Amino acid sequence: MVYLYSGCIFLSAFLLFMVQPMVGKMFLPWVGGSSAAWNTCMFFFQALLLAGYGYTHLSISRLGVKKQSYLQLPLMLLALLFLPFVYSNSGSVPEDPSTWLIAQLFKTIGMPFFIVSGISPLLQVWFANTMHQRATNPFFLYAASNTGSLFALIAYPTMIEPTLDLAGQAKLWTAGYVLLMILMAACFAVVKMTEQFEQPIANTDKEAPAPTARIIAFWVLTAFVPSSMLLAVTQYVTTDLVPVPMFWIIPLMIYLITYIIAFSEKLAPRATTFSNISLLVILSFLSLYLFVEINYFWFSVFVHLCTLFCVAMFCHTAIAENKPPVKHLTAFYLWISFGGVLGGFFNSLLAPLIFSDYLEYPLLIVLSCIVIDHYNLQRPDLDAKVIVKTPLPRIVSAFVGLYVFAAIIYISNLNLPEQLFHLSTYFGYDITAPGLKVFLEFLARNHGAIRQSSFALAAIIPAFILMKRYRVAFAPIVAVVLGLIFVYNIGQHKIIRRYRNFFGVKKVFFDTEANLRYLAHGSTVHGKQSFVDALRQEPLTYYHRRGPLGDIFALPMFAKDNLKVAIIGLGIGSMAAYSRTGNEFVFYELDPQVAEIAQNTGIFSYLKDFSDNCRVEIGDGRLKIMQAAPQYYDIIVIDAFSSDAVPIHLLTVEAMKTYLDKLKDSGIIAVHISNRYLNLQPNLQALAKVHNLHQTFIADNYFDHNESANYERSPAEYAIFTRDQGIVKYLANVSGDVWAPISAWPDFRPWTDSHSSIFPLLNFRAKGNTGSVESDS
Repeated sequence: MVYLYSGCIFLSAFLLFMVQPMVGKMFLPWVGGSSAAWNTCMFFFQALLLAGYGYTHLSISRLGVKKQSYLQLPLMLLALLFLPFVYSNSGSVPEDPSTWLIAQLFKTIGMPFFIVSGISPLLQVWFANTMHQRATNPFFLYAASNTGSLFALIAYPTMIEPTLDLAGQAKLWTAGYVLLMILMAACFAVVKMTEQFEQPIANTDKEAPAPTARIIAFWVLTAFVPSSMLLAVTQYVTTDLVPVPMFWIIPLMIYLITYIIAFSEKLAPRATTFSNISLLVILSFLSLYLFVEINYFWFSVFVHLCTLFCVAMFCHTAIAENKPPVKHLTAFYLWISFGGVLGGFFNSLLAPLIFSDYLEYPLLIVLSCIVIDHYNLQRPDLDAKVIVKTPLPRIVSAFVGLYVFAAIIYISNLNLPEQLFHLSTYFGYDITAPGLKVFLEFLARNHGAIRQSSFALAAIIPAFILMKRYRVAFAPIVAVVLGLIFVYNIGQHKIIRRYRNFFGVKKVFFDTEANLRYLAHGSTVHGKQSFVDALRQEPLTYYHRRGPLGDIFALPMFAKDNLKVAIIGLGIGSMAAYSRTGNEFVFYELDPQVAEIAQNTGIFSYLKDFSDNCRVEIGDGRLKIMQAAPQYYDIIVIDAFSSDAVPIHLLTVEAMKTYLDKLKDSGIIAVHISNRYLNLQPNLQALAKVHNLHQTFIADNYFDHNESANYERSPAEYAIFTRDQGIVKYLANVSGDVWAPISAWPDFRPWTDSHSSIFPLLNFRAKGNTGSVESDS
């Protein structure tokens, strides 16, 4: 019986996690590949999951188990009318598609998702009403739910997405739903045979008191913290440290694993254990939030992920330890689901409106410490005499925070090998002595690792001594250190402006020595402009005149006065510098804030200097370019592929057909594909083959960086598609075959709107964030 119920719950969770990326991909070509579109989808699914839990709670509490079970199966049959779900849009999409998208999502998948979302708590109630020996504690089945979610998270990008198109995925989901109905019927048959089934759940556990407001608040808070931290860690790590496509899967896997362990009868640890481990990891985290050693940045990534694991493990274990009697099971899941939705709402919708940077991450670290401190002080095994109700321990803790911050700053500015060298000479030691020389060489080789360890020890040792001796709270230490780090960072970086919206945080830097300004999103630079008079109107970085883009605009056929160019991706408008009088350069930019920075702030001047030749249209490039006249453009440049932001819908078979419809017969499509973690060449070669196009490619990675003519030139990779073979031959001749066709990838299936996967294109050999990737995307 346990296997039957576990399998049914596992399958329901698997279907819930499988459908989310699948349906999101269905709507991507219509609403654009923005993070706002994905956030809208995720918020819709979270809200519907909460609604499903609410339905289960209300139906069980009002109808009882017997009547509710007779209602469940007809509702599941009704949901079959909406399957298989394949969406095709025949109407127009509004400029702000948020409300439209939610309505279309509800019409397409709303009913089946709503029905499946409430199955996990429902089956736990059914199991509690059987005569099974474990029926008095059905909460262990929640681990099966999270295991199903974890398996779907792994299976979709690695097995389902690469092998099936969206229509095939929808049929697979429908088959899974039918199997779920069969398993539900079997579970229903098992519970129907028991005597307890005849009694409504409201009449069982009569002595069980209702959860107090304090307990409910604890459930919501301990569900909110890891949910919000999951999004904060994912955003910080994938933006500032490891901008790798699909890396977001790892934090989500960690989050689900903590739920599995916490609700497992055999694996669950005590929350007290992870309260101490969490504090240890958080103290290690403090220095890494300020300083990232480039050679050891994977260690920094590990600590951030470890922080998420420990905090989530503590919170979820604390939730499991405070679960109510079975009578209040559905209310319990409803409230922790509500806390999870609040976490998603705070990070996805509220934080971008109130913060200009990713401040929610350090705030959540402080909130985690507050929750842990509160939990430790409320432990029943704690002697009441130990609890000090005066503010003195917190004041002491704050002063310890001052010490920790001072120690971190001192260590960060200390060159230990050089300092020991000077000390040795000061006291008259012979630095050429074998022992001392070897020691100094060891320090020089391992200075980064030693400094990282010193950072952590500077925070951990005094804090734990005070905690063991005086039971000092940790929240003031962490709050003071992170607050001072925030103030310190403001004075250290050359940031003159910060902007934030649903598309992320943009920062404008000003290098006063070089008189150079640049726009960055995380580790990705979106263009640089020099304000030295001789260089003000020169394109830099990937768009340098001596780079691939310079080769393209130097083609003789594009030297005409009425040249028409479409550019998907604005950045700071670097490519406007290639325009001449009589030309028409149209930039399509998804993020209105980027357009505002490039056009109206006065920080960058490319668009202003070439305003007679250039204009900007806000919206998804693929959708906006459809409004152009047929065969209108001479050149279409796709410059939206960088870091982890991979708008797949811009490089599908259908997208390429759209571009070709708007391109003159002698025109070219240029694709900027510089990327640290993706090799897009197989898809480009396959697209050229499908549309019978000539293609050529260049990896402009080797040149003399010290040559003055290459000032601020960056390595770049470009590919060109054209119907005119003469263009490909000309580029090969003038470049000495540096421009060359992409090698054949016969087994690669080109991306389409219904089938695409970046998993086969991932380049795991790429190094971490050792430098900035630059793009005007």
